[in-house]
Amino acid sequence: LGISATAYGLGAGLFFITLATLAALPIRAGIVDTGRAGFTLFRGDGGDVAGYFLASIVFWNLLLAAFNLIPVAPLDGFKVAVGLLPRDLSRSFAKLEQYGPIVLIALIALPFLTGGSFGILFEVMSPPIEFLAKLFAGIEGDAFG
Repeated sequence: LGISATAYGLGAGLFFITLATLAALPIRAGIVDTGRAGFTLFRGDGGDVAGYFLASIVFWNLLLAAFNLIPVAPLDGFKVAVGLLPRDLSRSFAKLEQYGPIVLIALIALPFLTGGSFGILFEVMSPPIEFLAKLFAGIEGDAFG
C-alpha cells in the first residue's frame, strides 16, 4: 500500500507501543516479577527492582500512547481521525483543529478544577491501558492502583 505510520500521525504512538513491548518481554517470559507498578510506589526488596522498573516502563509508555491517540488536536489521534473519517466529515472535523489546545487543556485541568469528581481522560484511557498492559506484559488488575 505504501502507507507509512507517520502519514497518519502514528509515529509517536508506535514508538511508545514498541518501547512498552520491548520492556514487557522479560515480564512475559517470567524472568522478572512485576509486583505493582504504574502509579504505586516501590515497596519491594532489591530483587524486585527490575520487575518494577520494567512494569513501570510498560505502564508509562502505554499511558503516553493512549493519551497521544486521543482525537484532539495537536495530538496524533486527531490526525488519525481526520485520515480515517469520510471526506466530508473529515473536513468538518479538521476545522475544529484550532480549538484543540483549549479542549486539551480543559480535559487535563477538569479533575483538578472539580476536586477529582469529574475526569473524563481517566475514564477514557484506563480501559485500553489495562487491556494493553494485560496483553503485552500479563499485568493483571488495576494499573492505576
